[in-house]
Amino acid sequence: MVLERKIMGIPFVIPYFLYFILMIYFFSIRNSENLLGTIYSSCEISIPFFVVWWSVYNLYELREEEGGEIFFTYPINVAKKELSKNLLFTCAYVVQSSVFLSVVTYLLLHNVNIIIIINISSQILFFSALSFTIMILIRDSGWSAMIAFVYVCVGLFTYGEMLGKTNIFLYDYNSVDTNLIVNNIVKCLFFSFVSYIVGYILLDKKINIR
Repeated sequence: MVLERKIMGIPFVIPYFLYFILMIYFFSIRNSENLLGTIYSSCEISIPFFVVWWSVYNLYELREEEGGEIFFTYPINVAKKELSKNLLFTCAYVVQSSVFLSVVTYLLLHNVNIIIIINISSQILFFSALSFTIMILIRDSGWSAMIAFVYVCVGLFTYGEMLGKTNIFLYDYNSVDTNLIVNNIVKCLFFSFVSYIVGYILLDKKINIR
């Protein structure tokens, strides 16, 4: 894992800049009347998306760098190795994001809402799986990240309407109930599972559209 972090380079530290910026922002508005809604809504729009940096650049050397095909000549299951690597980094990202959310909400709201943190964790898994599959398919880190970013923008600016059934954002945490959050978690897990399966098959069969 240490070697993989070094290979990723600068993209590895980008999520940590996000935590720092969010922390400053939340403490600057700590007297806001709608602090709870602002914290959770801001986190679900930003934190899940930033796992894309890790998911995409984990595959950079294999899928985008010239000569990456040589890895397929090694006596290993490349698809299994890359999926395992993605899940390892995703789990690490989920843990650190959950700790960040727990600390921030405890300090500012004096409360930690576990079900919302689980929901945001499932959204992280969704974005990691989505970018994993896109990167395998098109072999371009810039476009892979852009597609995920467009998804976020479309969801944000249309309040999820243009995304239809594929929308995984809740937006307003002041008006959602537990059942809605649980349903969203199940949706994220389902989409993530399907996306990982598709990505695994594409990589195992060495299929791409580049």
